[in-house]
Parts: sequence; C-alpha cells; structure tokens
Amino acid sequence: MIIDFHQHVLWEGWKVKDLLDYMDRAQVTQCVIHTWEEFLGGLRADYQHISIENTWKAYEAHPDKFIPFYSPDPLRPDAPRVLREWIARGLKGMGEHKHRMRFDDPDSVALYKICADHGLPVLFHMESVECAPKWYNEDIDAVDKICRQFKTVAFIGHAPGFWRHISGQPGTELYPVGKVAPGGKLIRMLEENPNLYADLSANSGLGALTRDPEHAVQFIRRFSGKLLYGVDSLSLNHLDYLMGLRRENRISQEALDDILYRNAARILKLAPVAGRAT
Repeated sequence: MIIDFHQHVLWEGWKVKDLLDYMDRAQVTQCVIHTWEEFLGGLRADYQHISIENTWKAYEAHPDKFIPFYSPDPLRPDAPRVLREWIARGLKGMGEHKHRMRFDDPDSVALYKICADHGLPVLFHMESVECAPKWYNEDIDAVDKICRQFKTVAFIGHAPGFWRHISGQPGTELYPVGKVAPGGKLIRMLEENPNLYADLSANSGLGALTRDPEHAVQFIRRFSGKLLYGVDSLSLNHLDYLMGLRRENRISQEALDDILYRNAARILKLAPVAGRAT
C-alpha cells in the first residue's frame, strides 16, 4: 500500500485521468488531493485556482482513490463557516494551506481551531521572505508556536520555506544545495512537537534529502515516523529515491512502510493495514 499525501486535480495542465495513470504507474493506493484558493487572484504568475468543487467532484467520482482536503482563503469573511460546511459533508483535512500571511495570523488560527474541534490535520505551504519575495505562511517560529498551541492537530509542513530549516545555515536560496549544517530548526521542532510532520513532496522535500545523502539516511532513520510520502507532480523520482535506499539496505522496511503509508494512515485515521509497501 502507498498513500501519496500531496496531490492536486486539474493542476499544471493534468486531468484526473493523468493522476489516475500516475497512481497506476507508481502503485499508489490513495492520494490526498488539495485545493489552492486565493480570492485576491493569487500572488504568482503561475497561480491556478484549484477549487473545492472540482476537488470534491473528483473525490465523488473516485472515493476509493482520493481523500479530499480544502483550505479556504482565511481572508474570506465566511471562511470559518465554509470550512465547517465542507467538514459536515465529509472533508478529511485542511490543505493546501497556502496564503500570504503569517502562519499565526488570527484568521488562520480561527481555522486551526475548527480543525482541532473536528480532529482534522492541516497541510501547509511555506515560503520564506528571505528567499521568495512572494512568501507564504511566514515564519518557521510561528509554526513552532502553533504546534504547541494546538497539540491535537497534526500539522504537515511542505515547500522551500519549511525544508530550508533542515540546516542550521538555511541561507537565502529557494532550493539550497550542499551539506546540511547542524542545528537546523526543523530538526529541533520535529523532536519537540509530536504533532509536526514533514511532507517529502516537490523539489523542496526531495532536494532536502538529496543535497546531503549521508545526512538524509540518518534523518530518515531518526524521523521515519514523522515523514510523509508525497509528490506534488506526476513524477516517480521520490518513490525511486526511497526504494533505492531500501534496496541498498540503507533504510529499513519498517521506515519505508512508515513513510509510504503508515504515518498517513494514522493521521487520516484509516483502518489498520496489514502487509508492507510495494
């Protein structure tokens, strides 16, 4: 069994069929599908509005394949009401939480409170002002604060502004390269916050590992219970990388199973699954 925790429908030009084809190629059992909602029109030239309506339509067509998340724009005056309405319909989590505001902005905090009330996880996108002028969910210290405030909510971090803090010298590059320096804030936060998880998707997640192969192996061994397999594309690179580490016996089958499905199943409160990842 494999659960991809970070996917979208009608994103980057691909359709639902393309995502299903990827799932067949990767032998992915289920995908968490996320929205991206910014009613100010988005902050990037590549902004693509991924609506809850289209996301839900895909879920209803393939309920055995897709797990729906939704993050309403916190700047919407009706955001709390809308989130509650979709939870009542069966929403499984909040994501992709990607908005140009501090992570601890009161409007976002109001949505985290709703997630806490309903036992739902939150997947967030972070880009830091130091390396991305069009930043989202600043800053890493606010994540630490919110994780401590909402201890029953599973927060799943994603994107360059999150993963750069794997190093004690995060630098100003969007996608840092080279050896990981000791003392990364992310290391401490994963240790100290049982409810903080890390999404391995996109170039940011995979790059945080491949930039320093030896550090990556130790990081996975240490935090396999906090890492979630995801792609945020139709690529097989993430899966090939993890499977390669297993074939070389650099990580255990237990660690691989944690990353590929057990951690996700626990967060999503899915029924226990026997066996191992393919």
